[in-house]
Amino acid sequence: KGWLGQVIDSSPFQGVIALLIVSNAIVMGLETDLPSYPVWDMIENVFLVVFLFEFLLKCCSQGFVALLSPSNPDAGWNVFDVIVLGLGCSDLAMTIFLKKSTGSLATLFRIIRLLRIMRIFRLVRFLKQLYLLAFGFV
Repeated sequence: KGWLGQVIDSSPFQGVIALLIVSNAIVMGLETDLPSYPVWDMIENVFLVVFLFEFLLKCCSQGFVALLSPSNPDAGWNVFDVIVLGLGCSDLAMTIFLKKSTGSLATLFRIIRLLRIMRIFRLVRFLKQLYLLAFGFV
């Protein structure tokens, strides 16, 4: 692995991504409870850009084909990321070019955006590593 791969696989980087995933889930919950707050779309777009940047870093490190290769243990999650990020970018593009999201297609994109919350299940692996690290000191 090159230096970029080492950074991406490092505990601090994975911890920041885990924190962002949890933060995104919290924001989605708040957006449901307080739908009239005017900056939700901007906050969601920031999360989208950050997750897209994370995926692009992985692509630069491992290559797009290697990320999706069946021999990659994270291939399923990477395919999931491609789908969710692609649909998120499509939603953003429609919002920019149509100036608003309306209708059943917009509702579909909002529901699909909720799929990002499923990334929390990726935290299980990170938390297991953190647990082993913490108890390794004891």
